[in-house]
Amino acid sequence: MFKKFLRQNNGETAIFLVIIYSIILALLALSFSLFSLFSGENIISQHINNQSTKTYNLINTDDYYLAKGFIDNKMYYIFEAQGIESDKGYLTALVSDSDIVYDNKNYVQITKINVTQTYKLNILGIKRTRTIERYHYTFHIPNDKIKDYGVIKEKTESNTTILPFFIPIYTR
Repeated sequence: MFKKFLRQNNGETAIFLVIIYSIILALLALSFSLFSLFSGENIISQHINNQSTKTYNLINTDDYYLAKGFIDNKMYYIFEAQGIESDKGYLTALVSDSDIVYDNKNYVQITKINVTQTYKLNILGIKRTRTIERYHYTFHIPNDKIKDYGVIKEKTESNTTILPFFIPIYTR
């Protein structure tokens, strides 16, 4: 059927459609690159407003005070602490925001830091400020008392992009 269509139109329409499709793809690629330029931001300065530290006793679970595992491709420490309620029954802390002290004790110090950031949008040059909260965890645990869970939860996402490809069918 497509060959019949090409023979009737001497291929000019098919070439026209290929050119239009190529232009559409080029415009889509250009719009995605422009979007990344406008949405980026550069941090100019950071200022710590206040900082508070609280100490909580860790709860012993299955002879461990602390566990670790991957959640959505990031390494987390998993723990329970007295005085902190959680919907999940446990708390998580990114390994990059944590320190471990092996001193045969069983508590965690949680430091809450309020930071004001000034940042500039890439192309527009507009300066804005925002206040964020950061947490740092210092775990004091007995030697080698970390349970390894491996992969706990993996992020599932699809990288398949579907682009429309229309082939007109003419019937006479």
